[in-house]
Amino acid sequence: MEYNNDNKKLTDIPLEELANHPNIAEVLEQRVLDTIGSQVTEDYRTDERSRTEWLVRYEKNLKLATQVQEKRSYPWPNSSNVKYPLLLNAGLQFHARAYPALIPAAGLVTSKIIGKDEDGIKRDRGERIAAHMSYQLQDQMEGWEEGMDRLLITLPFTGTEFKKTYFDNELGYNVSEHIYAKDLVVNYHAKTLNLAPRITQIICYSKNELVEKYRTGLFLECDESPVAHASNIPDDVQKESKGVAPPGIVDSSAPIRVLEQHRYYDLDGDGYEEPYICTVTERSGKVLRIVAAYYQDEILRNEKEEVVYINRINYFTLFQFIPNPAGGIYGIGFGDLLGPLNHSVDTLINQLVDAGTAANLKGGFISRNLRIKGGTYRFRPNEWMNVNATGQDIKNGIFPLPVSEPSATLLTLLQYLVNAGERVSATTDMQVGDNPGQNQKATTSQIVQANGLKVFTAIYKRIRKALEQEFKKLFALNKLYLNPQEYFTIVSPTSRDMQTIQVQLTDYQTADVNIVPSADPHLASQELKLARAQYLVGMLQLGGFNEYEIKRRLVEAGDIERPDEVLPPPDSPNAPQPPPNPDILKLQLETIKEQNKERELEFRRGFDIEKLRVEAAQKGVELNIKAHQAQTAETKAHGDVINKAADVSVKARQVTQKANESKSE
Repeated sequence: MEYNNDNKKLTDIPLEELANHPNIAEVLEQRVLDTIGSQVTEDYRTDERSRTEWLVRYEKNLKLATQVQEKRSYPWPNSSNVKYPLLLNAGLQFHARAYPALIPAAGLVTSKIIGKDEDGIKRDRGERIAAHMSYQLQDQMEGWEEGMDRLLITLPFTGTEFKKTYFDNELGYNVSEHIYAKDLVVNYHAKTLNLAPRITQIICYSKNELVEKYRTGLFLECDESPVAHASNIPDDVQKESKGVAPPGIVDSSAPIRVLEQHRYYDLDGDGYEEPYICTVTERSGKVLRIVAAYYQDEILRNEKEEVVYINRINYFTLFQFIPNPAGGIYGIGFGDLLGPLNHSVDTLINQLVDAGTAANLKGGFISRNLRIKGGTYRFRPNEWMNVNATGQDIKNGIFPLPVSEPSATLLTLLQYLVNAGERVSATTDMQVGDNPGQNQKATTSQIVQANGLKVFTAIYKRIRKALEQEFKKLFALNKLYLNPQEYFTIVSPTSRDMQTIQVQLTDYQTADVNIVPSADPHLASQELKLARAQYLVGMLQLGGFNEYEIKRRLVEAGDIERPDEVLPPPDSPNAPQPPPNPDILKLQLETIKEQNKERELEFRRGFDIEKLRVEAAQKGVELNIKAHQAQTAETKAHGDVINKAADVSVKARQVTQKANESKSE
């Protein structure tokens, strides 16, 4: 590498190749590195000075939120210093509502289809992407949900927090970590992160971690030892809130502060500043690493091959509680809204306590003419002290100070300020502005609650929008770094069956799927979700509604585990059959009646025919019996004739025999 006296780089390495260089600092001369390191630290201090007032407010809000106890010397040493948890309660209430609403138990990501999808291909692709990204956030990216939990509890106090989303080459997967606002330095007057000229992240490395990065080739080697650095207001506040005093001597295990600055710098000397990420030590300004903050295919050149525009990669996502009305990056939180009110409440409480203490303990003047020993007299309960004076002398020689009892006006004002603070933060039991009173209807309570949640809902939608931007960054990283074909098996949150989902790189290459958080952008309260679902259930009796879809929404609003077991899809074999149409049922009944009538007629006709057959058979049998009887009678008569003839014949023989016998005699 060669450089001229203007520190302009004279090289033939194109910017497209520098985009993939692991550490551009390796190809730069030391004097150029010194210039860059000096510029980075100087710009960092400039940005830090621009937000000095914000850091002071940060200190006060953090001390108030963490209930840091301080000693007071007015109106007397160790006087009352009660801190009312108005700000703390507001932050905890917001976190309790926002965390379950924004981070559901299953299915963090959902998809929206862009354009027509007649064959369902886009829908299937969107479902695969949503399932894959939900798996990444909940299972692969360790610490993501813990970071969101920490962000949502910190954001109400500070008003501004950040997330850093990038692909970690060492881990081999995406990372999206929470960055405290105090550790991400942006010029206070910058309008947006994309338009900010510099973004500096303060990172603390141990000496051993730096050695690891030296030896793996990630950083340039430098001899940096832990030393005491300039006081940082937020750091001091955190130490004080934890009861840890700043040590006077920094030991060898103390962290080394490193500045990772996302900035523009003209390395090739063409007059156009390219986006880079410069990592330097805070104390010495030693450059450790420089990498490009752009992709090689996002460099726009004109006909003369001059750089016209380079799109800077934005690693950071801004989470604002309430946008600053004066403009700028840093928003406002409950600390700015309730801080002055909380201080007023604390002052009133301490005045009431001090007034009660003064009224109870009392004090006053003792005359020198009172003949008792000097010194301080303190009494314990049921204690009597002997003095060398009469009661009248004591009465005339002691003058108590005219101390008033705690003021009822101050107590009324205290209650008013506490109520006002709860209205601002919507931390009352019903989250309401105006409550009609007791014994109100359920629908009225829902309307009142919805009105009281409007402030929270606005903040909730703002955070959800920032979460959507974070998901889009993850989508872009998957598009670049996802394996050509990745398989993973997950347990479906809606079923006990294992579902194997195949995700391909081509799923992320299209622009017809929009990734958004699955959290409802309109309903920030579980009760309101249930109320709306129940309202749809009541509409079923009117007819013309999709009964399965309404029941599915009711089950989802109840956050029921494995809803497919409770309500199987219509195409499932376990799905209950829908009730028949009344008109169809009526027609079927009439048809059955007609069929029954025809069967009855056929039965009757068959019965009559069979009856005739039976009667005919019976008559035939009777005729046969009569014929048999006649034949029997005829046979009997014939037998009688034969018998009579035989008798006559016998008698004739007998007569003949007798006659013969007579002749013989």
